[in-house]
Amino acid sequence: MSSLSDFKFIAFLNELDLSLDLDSFESRLLLQKRMYLAQWLGLNLNLRYGWYIHGPYSTDLSHMAYRLQKISQDSKIQDLLPNLSKDEKKKVSEAKRLFAVVDKLGKNVDYWYELVASLIFLKESNYPKPSNNKEVASVLEEKKPGKFRQPDVEKALSLIKR
Repeated sequence: MSSLSDFKFIAFLNELDLSLDLDSFESRLLLQKRMYLAQWLGLNLNLRYGWYIHGPYSTDLSHMAYRLQKISQDSKIQDLLPNLSKDEKKKVSEAKRLFAVVDKLGKNVDYWYELVASLIFLKESNYPKPSNNKEVASVLEEKKPGKFRQPDVEKALSLIKR
């Protein structure tokens, strides 16, 4: 289980303008991918991710989200939430900017989040580590044959240069 406190987690969700809507597969996938991207950008969420059929997935996040779903909307809880540091607020702003870009890539938002998060995961966590974007795209095609169009992969790779 993650060492991130429940209140800190809810504070991050609030700052990221995210909710714990877990009613549909798409909403759960979007929560997983958005939190993965926020952590990739440096937000200290202490979540462990592994590879799953739809890209990076954290069982820690899943358990925490279900546990906190009801209490996160309680107005009394909001008063107990910690303030985020200046650095955390900066990372939240970076994450929100990336979310806004991904949200505008196409109608099928879950497709784009899955693609971007999968590319980052493979680029940084695959073994052996791909040495360039062509290899990352090749590994993605091996793991998810025919799932993503090549022009979309190229567009997503251009977003995640670091």
